[in-house]
Amino acid sequence: MLNVTANYVKVWDIMQRPGSKSVYAHLSVAARDANGARVYERWSGRFVGDAACNVLRLRDGDTIDITNGGVSSKYDVVRKATYTDVVVFDFVMSPGGGQTLPVQQPDGRQLHIPTKIPYGATDADYPF
Repeated sequence: MLNVTANYVKVWDIMQRPGSKSVYAHLSVAARDANGARVYERWSGRFVGDAACNVLRLRDGDTIDITNGGVSSKYDVVRKATYTDVVVFDFVMSPGGGQTLPVQQPDGRQLHIPTKIPYGATDADYPF
């Protein structure tokens, strides 16, 4: 497995399959090419361990920094296709990365963890 750290991604379509401890999501990044046009890349993501619990608090479009992860590739002989996943073991919210859902504390209280987008920020200020 190829190690992935210090990479930011946007998270979309968060889903936990019945009976699975892992949580799945689409991950995407965007950058500008030499001509200024946006270039997008998208991967399947699998969140495991503590990251699986934490990703369920995110909303579509939130941006995270992967602090511990890897790239896994499996070949399906029957379908003759290779499937590549980004496996995320741990992550943190990127600065200005969006709004997380409230966290339920063990005593029943809700802890809101907002992240703020700076006033006056434009699309050019962000990598997406």
